[in-house]
Amino acid sequence: MKIIRNAIVMLLLGCASVQAVEVRSNALGGDGPISLDQVEIRLSRTACLGECPVYSVLIRGDGTVVFDGEQWVASPGHRETRIPVDAVVELINAAIDARFFSAASAYTERTAFMLTGDGRLERRTESVFDAASVVLEFRVGQVRKRVVLESVAPAHLRALAQTVEEVSGVLAWVR
Repeated sequence: MKIIRNAIVMLLLGCASVQAVEVRSNALGGDGPISLDQVEIRLSRTACLGECPVYSVLIRGDGTVVFDGEQWVASPGHRETRIPVDAVVELINAAIDARFFSAASAYTERTAFMLTGDGRLERRTESVFDAASVVLEFRVGQVRKRVVLESVAPAHLRALAQTVEEVSGVLAWVR
């Protein structure tokens, strides 16, 4: 079957209140469309030792965006807005492109090898203790994935988190 290159929002059973989303990959399993009420994207930023913004954002399949600003944000409290459903579909496809659904559940330390003075390799582990974490979650149909990202996380996953923030529009309430 040819991979669908463009996300399509379609009606199921001809009923306007039940919509389905079709993404361009079988990375989520199953062959059929997924109802928009089975789609959620969550992003949370945790506290750090300094003045890091602490907030969460929920994006529902219908385009509803719910922001809860807790600390060090420009607009504390509860805010809501909407984005186009096509934008939600593009976020799901971005997650597929970033291999989010096959990522590790946490990126809290990084292991690298260093060359020692006597020409041997030595394993070094780098951990982050004072930085905020980003918790990114996608639920698409029956597939749920939660990944904890710290500064040592792969760049493509950090970029996905940034894309979620940009597309959702919550940065206006953060900065």
